[in-house]
Amino acid sequence: MKKFFKVLFLFLSTLFITAQNNRNTLVVQYESKLMGNEMYSIMVGIESRTIFFYSNVKDDIKNIFTNNKLDINPYFVFINNGQENVIYKSFSFSSREYYKKGGLSIDNYPKMIWKISTETKNILGFKCQKANTSFRGRDYTVWFTTEIPGNYFPWKFEGLPGVILSFSDKEKLFTSEAISVIQNKNPSVEFEEKIDKYFSTYKNSAIKYQKDIENEDKWLLERRSERNASSPLGTNIIKSHIRELDFEKEFEWEKEPKKQ
Repeated sequence: MKKFFKVLFLFLSTLFITAQNNRNTLVVQYESKLMGNEMYSIMVGIESRTIFFYSNVKDDIKNIFTNNKLDINPYFVFINNGQENVIYKSFSFSSREYYKKGGLSIDNYPKMIWKISTETKNILGFKCQKANTSFRGRDYTVWFTTEIPGNYFPWKFEGLPGVILSFSDKEKLFTSEAISVIQNKNPSVEFEEKIDKYFSTYKNSAIKYQKDIENEDKWLLERRSERNASSPLGTNIIKSHIRELDFEKEFEWEKEPKKQ
């Protein structure tokens, strides 16, 4: 009987390992710039979900496969690829400060309308095709490849028939290009557990993305007022759009008629 259970255990263990090894996974690391600041961004695709985040640590890609040392910063995006145009995002700095805790916001964002070009170029040995879109006040250019399997995409760039290896806005404030593509290598159990725990803890209490943006706008206006107040008398203060240096400058709800 002991021999039977031992054989059964080995059989089930083999099935589990095989299932793990057969998962469709993809990890892409991008070299990025945010308003001129050099950073990195990472897209992790695991079966039917995607995690995308920014980091100033190049070695964070190693942490995905070895441990759970990654911090859930305000630039984490959680995507369930079964839900179109819906993402969960970790709280902005301002919402963390306001609520005194971490959390998630849920964004039901407008569908991106893509114009796919015949122009191509090579990135890391993959043939990529150019596509353009306009989204929430910015014009974007991306390069995607159909040579990598999986329905994964960075940030909110959904709707293309391939994996995006490069993206940037027209003003080049936000740029990213892949420097590493790792296929079918499982992230560490610790990494997945950390992501799952954070997501399950805050998913049901997620606030609307609009509220997260309102918290951020309030914080930005306060910081601007502080800077203006400390400026020398007679300083010529130029008033720019409060979100001039953010990913999204304008939103669809701002165009909706206000309720009486």
